[in-house]
Amino acid sequence: MPRRPLTAGLGVPGPVPALVAEAAPAPALTGKHGALAALMRAAIADGRWPAGCRLPSERALAARFAVSRATVRAALALLASEGRIASHARRARVSQPPAADPPAALRLRAALVLTPERLRNPVIQAVVAACRAHLGAGIALEVFIHERLHPELYRARGTGLAFLDGSFGARAINAAAASGLRVAVLNAFHPRLPYVFTDNRLGGMLMARHALERGHRRIALLHHGEIAVHDFTQRLRGMRHELQAAGITPLELACDDTGDIDRLLAQLLRQAPDLSLLLCLTDSLALRVLEALTVAGIAVPERISLIGYDDMAACALTHPPLTSVRQPVEDLGAALAAIARRVADGAEARLDRPISPVLVPRASVADKR
Repeated sequence: MPRRPLTAGLGVPGPVPALVAEAAPAPALTGKHGALAALMRAAIADGRWPAGCRLPSERALAARFAVSRATVRAALALLASEGRIASHARRARVSQPPAADPPAALRLRAALVLTPERLRNPVIQAVVAACRAHLGAGIALEVFIHERLHPELYRARGTGLAFLDGSFGARAINAAAASGLRVAVLNAFHPRLPYVFTDNRLGGMLMARHALERGHRRIALLHHGEIAVHDFTQRLRGMRHELQAAGITPLELACDDTGDIDRLLAQLLRQAPDLSLLLCLTDSLALRVLEALTVAGIAVPERISLIGYDDMAACALTHPPLTSVRQPVEDLGAALAAIARRVADGAEARLDRPISPVLVPRASVADKR
């Protein structure tokens, strides 16, 4: 039986209060308890769990969100440390908000709106942290989690700017902008709105170029079954363009999050016994492939070379270390902050180019001469 997403337990949004300036950056959103705490934090922030309401028991929360009680306990402890909930007779309640008004120096209230899947992405977490570090005083940024965009919901927030993730789709983003909300787009190009995104097409080209420069000609692309997300489609276009320009038609296989990597690799090697290199759409996929190849006794890079995308911290710690395309998280965060500052100053917030990634060569790619 499939597990329900964490958001299934948060209920229907109620009245939405205006954003309140944060006194300090939110903790890093890592691990299951961090993701659960982030979802609960958003439910408190937008009024689905109003001040003073009593939360269900740990057992009920664990069942509702399909996680362990230890995960629930850790998430509640995190929220309690932030002053968002308080414990009363073994049952937590949402804390009353402080009576003080937002600081007079507050120049802008901004919201970053993400899907639950995006929030769990370590690259997005790093971009959020970098943005907060570059914002400075006078600008409040809060992260909100929604599976779908509802323009009337964001208009009611009274926020001065909303960064909407490109995975929501152009139609929903355009509707939000048409509703009167000041909108900028993260992770996708937009012809009329300010946008911030990595040049993923260039990133895909860099992967393919590196493979070609090292002499590889028998190459396969391994991607996720669902590739409608702008980032992923652009990476694939870049890879295909560069390989086809070199007269190479790569093999392509799709693997979803629950896919059997061992079976997939066996199928791939039957189709192409002379395969020498795999280009993986993400590091998470490349790391799963590296583990499966190691267990199968297939040497990397001596038998098969491997390249990933995102340059997660784990890439430098694997054996062998994984070649990957580095997402420019600091630049992305700084660009988001620059848009917010321009909006706060009443200036034009337009950005006219994507930010370039960089390929980081490591030992997972061997020469094939």
